[in-house]
Amino acid sequence: MPKASSPAKAFQNSVHACTLRFVKANPETKQAVVDAARTWLGDRDPATVSLREVARALGTTPTSMYRHFDSMHDLRVALGLQQGTRPVVAEAPTSVPESFTDSFVDRAASPERIRTVIAELMGETFSIGPIGVGPGQRAKAVAQGRVGTIEVVQGPNRTLHAQVPVSLEIVIVVGRMRKNVAARIVVPITIAPQVNGALELLIDVVRPRPSAIAVTLDERRMSANVLKIGRIDSLLRAQTITYIDTVLDSPAGRAATVIDLGDLIDTAWQPGMIAS
Repeated sequence: MPKASSPAKAFQNSVHACTLRFVKANPETKQAVVDAARTWLGDRDPATVSLREVARALGTTPTSMYRHFDSMHDLRVALGLQQGTRPVVAEAPTSVPESFTDSFVDRAASPERIRTVIAELMGETFSIGPIGVGPGQRAKAVAQGRVGTIEVVQGPNRTLHAQVPVSLEIVIVVGRMRKNVAARIVVPITIAPQVNGALELLIDVVRPRPSAIAVTLDERRMSANVLKIGRIDSLLRAQTITYIDTVLDSPAGRAATVIDLGDLIDTAWQPGMIAS
């Protein structure tokens, strides 16, 4: 079963600093705010309103406005206006270079952090079964797995590749016969972190194909009857993928794979949260 504690906190604590810079530099989101403010202001003199008033009029929070503008002056400059609605030369919009996005994602979803999150989500041990095996599924199998040391390496295009080794002790019961079988599986998982236009850090986990999961059975501990049951390796692959899906669909899994950067900023900039 998935662990109750959410490893998303590790992400949330680590992306605060770089999130502030990213949000302020995101031109698409900032331009949407500028366009909405221009429509609301109309003929109003921007010198007579505050950034908080603009935020209320746009149906958002002052914190959301301060993500993009340090002051009302900054908003006036973005609008091409100054006091008395006199046109001014607006600052060139800040673009987000691809290298910055790469650096942001690399820091927020580093191989070591991804390894830690996978380990917390998978847990140290997990169970499979009971499942029916063999002809007519008359035999039953139960497996206890222990997760080994997870390896994560950086791949091209900001992808990460994890190898999750699991040692299994399988108990197969056929009638009155009870047999213990040892197995080892290695689960390959590909992770593709990215930031979307809604300011969410998405940790896209690519489920492995069953054939990509390596299964090694200790045949020295398998009797002829157990060998006749067959398809144990295929069942282990299928059950492993089911377990991964269960983990990712759990509340902890969803929280660890979708990080709302805007919420983090709102939390970071609450009154009293900034140390003097």
